Amino acid sequence: MEHNRYLCAVCRSKLPQVPSRTLPLKTHIQIISATAAFVAVAGLAFGTWAAVKAALIYLPIIMLAEWVQWLRIREAVRCKTCHFDPMLYRRNWRAARKQVEAQMHVVSGELQVRIHNEIERISAHRLSVKQTAAGKNKVAVENEEILENADKIANDPEAEALPIQKIDQDTPG
Repeated sequence: MEHNRYLCAVCRSKLPQVPSRTLPLKTHIQIISATAAFVAVAGLAFGTWAAVKAALIYLPIIMLAEWVQWLRIREAVRCKTCHFDPMLYRRNWRAARKQVEAQMHVVSGELQVRIHNEIERISAHRLSVKQTAAGKNKVAVENEEILENADKIANDPEAEALPIQKIDQDTPG
């Protein structure tokens, strides 16, 4: 088992590795370098007192970098499948629950559309089978495959559909 992986508390799907809470050393060096360059330009252009004031630019830049790091962490811990947000759950569990329920409603609606489309394809295929008398054995086997595929989709939303168009193209009619 991978040690740097986390699982979603709701759907148990794997989450990516969470970034560190602290800023990396490289980011600190980049901020310090940018501040030093700004201080040097301000000192040359406006004098020593302006250079001292320009050094205060470090604080808003470091605050912005910390905020961006916090956003990265929040995005990393949020589940991409069910949209469960543990940080929101800690503050307001009702809002987190509504968010997950809304996502589950969307997923169930998509599943119903997929099942409806598969049923439409099956009924169109059955109509073409009734209209054609040639190749009954081949059509019967394909019809059973299509029905099994529809059962798979109804029972498992992650199951992939068989290419129904290819089967329709092979049948005369």
